[in-house]
Amino acid sequence: MSANARTLQKQETRRALLDAARACFAEKGWAGTVVGDIARAAGVAHGTFYVHFADKDAIADALLAEINVGLAARVAPAIERAGDDLEGRVRAAARMFLAELARERAFVRWYAERLAGGVHVDALASGVNPQAQVLLDAWLERAGVGAERRSLLVHGLLALWLRVGLRTVLSTPPSTPPSTPDEAHPRAAEDVIVAATVGAVSALTERKRSNNRSSKASSMRRSS
Repeated sequence: MSANARTLQKQETRRALLDAARACFAEKGWAGTVVGDIARAAGVAHGTFYVHFADKDAIADALLAEINVGLAARVAPAIERAGDDLEGRVRAAARMFLAELARERAFVRWYAERLAGGVHVDALASGVNPQAQVLLDAWLERAGVGAERRSLLVHGLLALWLRVGLRTVLSTPPSTPPSTPDEAHPRAAEDVIVAATVGAVSALTERKRSNNRSSKASSMRRSS
């Protein structure tokens, strides 16, 4: 077997394991699924699983990373289409974020079970969501938030968005999949995310402007 063929086979096996894990977690839940279940569903030997993933947590993180990549790819264009208005950009992002979580209801349910078992939501928000971190950091920089405060705000907002999103999906009865983001979630969840995010960003940018005005006034007094 050539090197290219081996690489392709390895990629296909990894994909099969990811698909099997998603199906097993959705059917049996996080606690009810063991590595052997995933290997059998993927049609590979038990030991083959460990060639690709260290444990059940590792494959769960890989599934989350895939969802994050897809989410970032959908949220970024929605933000750009909203123009330069702060609230409009936040609302567009929140609407798409909540819509994606609603579409991934099965994933959200078993991942919430995992969170309840010890993976803290703050660690999840800051540690395995790099696409959202980069997107939010760039957006806050554009809004004029300084680097130190931006780092703290990114961490806090990601955790907030995730908490609101999980609670919304888990408390909303399953129904026909939404055809548009507007149909995907209660408006209250969107409003909470928008109010918290816009409020935090506005407060920080206003403080920066106030400090700049004070510094300018002090400089003028010293020079007069």
